[in-house]
Amino acid sequence: MLTYGEVDRLQEDKKIINTAVKGVGFTFAAQFISLVLSLSRSIILPKVLSVSDYGYWQIYVLYSTYVGLFALGFNDGIYLIYGKYQYNELPFKKLRMANRFYFVMLTIFTLLGTILSFVLCNGERRIAFMAVCIDILLMGINSLLLYILQITNQIKAYSFYVVLDKIILLCGIFAICFMPERYFYYVIFADVFSKLVVSIALIKCNMILIFGKSTNLSNGFIEFKKVVSVGLNLMIANLMGMIVTGIGRIMVDIWGDITEYAFYSFGITITNLILVFITAVSLVLYPTLKRLPKCNYGQYFNTLNDCVRFFNFTSLFAYFLMVLLIKFFLPKYLPILSYLNILFGVIVLQSKMQLVNNTFYKVLRKEKEMLKANMSCVLMFLIIVSLTYYSTRDVKGIAVATFISMLYRCYASEIFIGKRMKALNYKNILIEFTYILIFIFSTEFFSFSIAIVIQTFNFSLYAVLNFKKNRDFICSIVHKFLH
Repeated sequence: MLTYGEVDRLQEDKKIINTAVKGVGFTFAAQFISLVLSLSRSIILPKVLSVSDYGYWQIYVLYSTYVGLFALGFNDGIYLIYGKYQYNELPFKKLRMANRFYFVMLTIFTLLGTILSFVLCNGERRIAFMAVCIDILLMGINSLLLYILQITNQIKAYSFYVVLDKIILLCGIFAICFMPERYFYYVIFADVFSKLVVSIALIKCNMILIFGKSTNLSNGFIEFKKVVSVGLNLMIANLMGMIVTGIGRIMVDIWGDITEYAFYSFGITITNLILVFITAVSLVLYPTLKRLPKCNYGQYFNTLNDCVRFFNFTSLFAYFLMVLLIKFFLPKYLPILSYLNILFGVIVLQSKMQLVNNTFYKVLRKEKEMLKANMSCVLMFLIIVSLTYYSTRDVKGIAVATFISMLYRCYASEIFIGKRMKALNYKNILIEFTYILIFIFSTEFFSFSIAIVIQTFNFSLYAVLNFKKNRDFICSIVHKFLH
């Protein structure tokens, strides 16, 4: 028999979860639009740009993903410290002054980086890296304000600004398509402009976080240091996780030519589309879990694992669509078919890591353990890649090294977290591991048509053996969105 307190707690938990589901609904809608926009961009740019120009555009894309390093963990600290707060509950006076310190720091980094890029780089790389330095300020501002909207459940506003950025960029790309000359730096200018517009809009929407009465300089700097110290470990852990998937591209950029880099980056780009919907859920997951009782974390961990497993197994069918797309629409990128299947394996592992493992690392406040897992993964990658790439200079070796190290990182993390919450299920790990390996081997050693048959049988077997669980999952999602 439940006490009144327990009944109230259950009702409150249900309310929090229903709010989260609504938030996921908004972000799914926004991310679906983002998926369409990203897919359009991913198809249009390789078609209208030369292979080398597409390669220089991807150099800008790659290095701009690491500008978060210059935030020194401030955004991540805000994420961790204020994950339980509603927007109107935030300590605005302290935050305003801390945010001002943060913006000044970003401006200094932007100016220094721009000067160094102008002095040390030349030609096309100078343009790409100077734009990356401008992104230090723009993406720093955007990330902070978007994080605050995210953790305080302002999901509608968050979704709007995320989509706005992509719409502006895509409009710029369409305009470039009608120009007689199409250069990569036109696309870079369009991207920087879209970020600038979003920055101005976000500042206008969140003026209360920047302008108004604030604490004195001393207290503001103390708050700034506290936020940075809390977020630094998480930032480094996230950075190491990004390096795991990005280090292969960096190596191709350094040791390969621009054509090889363009091919490899295109493969990464189209597989990353799978992460769009995973990102939609992860946006609201952390703040939701922080509001729920810790005693139920094990149950949520297993439920989330089941959902991600179903999504990942289904998403692997996208590989066959991408193969057809490349063969008939982008034949100049045919070389990536030799390792596209491996990249799909990588992105499936990355989606599980991002949504499940990383979320629970943060919820359990195990940022140091998350950092250790990511660092060991990078070390493993370097060891494997010395055997698979340095001896052959074949880009496929980088893809293989990335897959093996990601496999280790994903399941070592799941075992660690599962043990901490006493929710470890080795059977499910074995099922996932076997499924992914069957996909890799069937697409590697069999023809396209036979691989489809094997993959269909593989998925059908999984679906039959887990029919009730998958049926309940799909029905619950449909029910939540319809009501």
